Amino acid sequence: MTWLVVALAVIALVAIGAYMMEKRRSTALKQRFGPEYDRALDEHGDRRAAEAHLRHRLKRRDEVELAELSPADRERHETRWRVVQAGFVDDPAGSVVEAEALVEQLMNERGYASSAPDADQDGDDVVDRYEVVAVDHPQLVQNHRAARGVAGIAPVDDLRQAFLHHRALFRALLGPAEADASGPDADRDRGREAAVVRS
Repeated sequence: MTWLVVALAVIALVAIGAYMMEKRRSTALKQRFGPEYDRALDEHGDRRAAEAHLRHRLKRRDEVELAELSPADRERHETRWRVVQAGFVDDPAGSVVEAEALVEQLMNERGYASSAPDADQDGDDVVDRYEVVAVDHPQLVQNHRAARGVAGIAPVDDLRQAFLHHRALFRALLGPAEADASGPDADRDRGREAAVVRS
């Protein structure tokens, strides 16, 4: 009889330990992916399937080797962005389309293109490059996805918000500047950017 009580206690401890480990892993995924965790739940309809998909995304991200931009490439992208942003005043819808295209190009150059849609060996669990980018920037990708849905006939305020979402992901993909970005020139440039988009 004593061995039965001991066996039941051991089984209970193992079950509690397994539950706590699974809970800890779920919490870690929620913290890592933020809004992407909820999106995966909606998409897969089941917590285990959603978490397996998110773990697969982490694995895919580990396989992507991101390229650092040279100072010349970084300047080229920043210059192109300023041109697109300046065009927002006269053609908001066109600027939003061009901004999205610049984000796509920057994704390609950084190396996210290598994670283009494909499937694992079983043909399941397709992971597109936005899902891989979302491993690094979950909130920005969620906003970028919403911005991609803004049509050219949308109100200017919606186009402005879409442009800002594209800009946030663009800046994150561009990475930190090598030079100090806190001087008076940087403040002036940030002020100009805000004024153009608010116009």
